[in-house]
Amino acid sequence: MKNEFDFRERVDRSLSALNWDARDRESVLRAVDKEEGFVKRKLYTTILIAAIVACLGVSALAVAGMLFSPRADATRAADAELEAKYGVTREMQSYFERTEEALDGGTVVTYRGEGAFEYVLGTYTAEVKDGKAEVSWSRDGEDTSGGFDADAWGSDQLAVMVADSKATRQGDTYAAQAREIAERHGAHSFSRGSLDPDSLLQNTLDEATLNRLIARAKDAVREVYGLTDDQLDRLSYVEELSGFLPAGDAPRKVYNVNMQLWQDQNVDERGFTAFTEGDGMYDVAIDVQSDVIESVNYDSSLAGNG
Repeated sequence: MKNEFDFRERVDRSLSALNWDARDRESVLRAVDKEEGFVKRKLYTTILIAAIVACLGVSALAVAGMLFSPRADATRAADAELEAKYGVTREMQSYFERTEEALDGGTVVTYRGEGAFEYVLGTYTAEVKDGKAEVSWSRDGEDTSGGFDADAWGSDQLAVMVADSKATRQGDTYAAQAREIAERHGAHSFSRGSLDPDSLLQNTLDEATLNRLIARAKDAVREVYGLTDDQLDRLSYVEELSGFLPAGDAPRKVYNVNMQLWQDQNVDERGFTAFTEGDGMYDVAIDVQSDVIESVNYDSSLAGNG
């Protein structure tokens, strides 16, 4: 009964902002009136569920009990639009620091070039409202031709950087050149890091709760990044990079689950393994009480952050 109550409570909370006007209601009723008997009842239920899911603005998996926070949903929309408009893939995001901030009824997702690459890569800013993202780039309009001699580096340079990193396992190959360009323009950069392990609070979870959160984290990774069952089985939980996220004076409720995937275990003469699509680190922040997915982050480690 407790599970049923928790689910109903989450649904009630999610439905509180649902808007359903007379025009929507009439459209549904007209469709239902065309059917009879059992088929009519079944169609009514199907349409109702579809309408609720659409109005919630959350993943369809919410019906199955998995909810993403508005921040997590906004980040997914921003990632998709960043790739669609500028060609910056999730693997390339290893060269950026991504942050999210609630602002003006929506969410602003910022992708800032990391470390030595801060100046040449610039900053991408996504404003997300009502599930739609609009992305702009601080270097928009600047000439990116000329390869790595250009002052501004876009997806063309990033594609080469990622390809070279996969082959050499050296993510900072172009860092010196990026730093020289930045210094020539009087710009300075520094490395922030995506997650400081020292900021995580001690793991005080019991084994059953921890296993539940790891399972939820894998479900979230499957939904957001499309990993296969075999890849999910190979995901390894890393205790040293997992723990409760700082929340000031608030109760410690959000737990960061860090998992890593390295699919090729054959070490070459340099001590490296070949990069396989999907390899890298996954951080999933979960509200321990509600199981809401607060954020999902992937770092391919191709920039050498791993």
